[in-house]
Amino acid sequence: MTPTEIAVFVLVVAVGSATQAITGFGFGLVALGLLGWWMELREASVLLAPAGLAMNALIFLRLRRHFTWTGLGPLAVAGLVAVPLGGLVLLHVSLRWLELALAAVMFASAAQGLRRRRDDAPRTWHPVTAGVPCGFVGGLLTGAYGIGGPPVVSYLLNRPLDRFQFIAATQALFGVAAVVRVTQFVWLGQIGREHLPLVLPAVAGAAAGVTVGVHLLHRMSDRRVRQIVLWFVVACGARYLWAALA
Repeated sequence: MTPTEIAVFVLVVAVGSATQAITGFGFGLVALGLLGWWMELREASVLLAPAGLAMNALIFLRLRRHFTWTGLGPLAVAGLVAVPLGGLVLLHVSLRWLELALAAVMFASAAQGLRRRRDDAPRTWHPVTAGVPCGFVGGLLTGAYGIGGPPVVSYLLNRPLDRFQFIAATQALFGVAAVVRVTQFVWLGQIGREHLPLVLPAVAGAAAGVTVGVHLLHRMSDRRVRQIVLWFVVACGARYLWAALA
């Protein structure tokens, strides 16, 4: 990559990290949506993995005092089982099918977020056992795209968690899954020393984005930011659908 391309990649990582720090999700959706205009989906998804892991760890460390493990066990175990399977799907399935699947995920994620109003006290609770299917599907999406948010967020939004507990829980779950994902890509030779000139600045971009996002998290409602992100995701989903059908 040229220095300009690296700078753009780092900026995208920072924007995605700030979004996730404010809303609890959205890094992969925003980053892949932006990078998809000039990078191949498979390449972008792999190269975002280390920065995504760093972002999850940094947000969790900032909010760790709000973390509670209650009800997350089945979700975490099912997700960890599915992450390597999703990684294999990313590496071996036709790019057209990957783009179609990502477009579908983006549309579903946006629809879920736009019709849901986040309250501090959920009206319904998913049983803990619902974490198994939610975690498995989330793990597949995390392994393939690094965007396991929709099923995991759906489960956690219906658990008795306040705003900060919700974000701490998502980062813990996504972070553990990201460790597996990055390890798999390194083991399979998809990420190596030749990628360090891009990966290291991207990690720094993630740190900068997290710093800004956590600052804003304590000072603003995430509702408007979430709506902007979700409508952006709709546009990006349309772009991936167009690319797959063209």
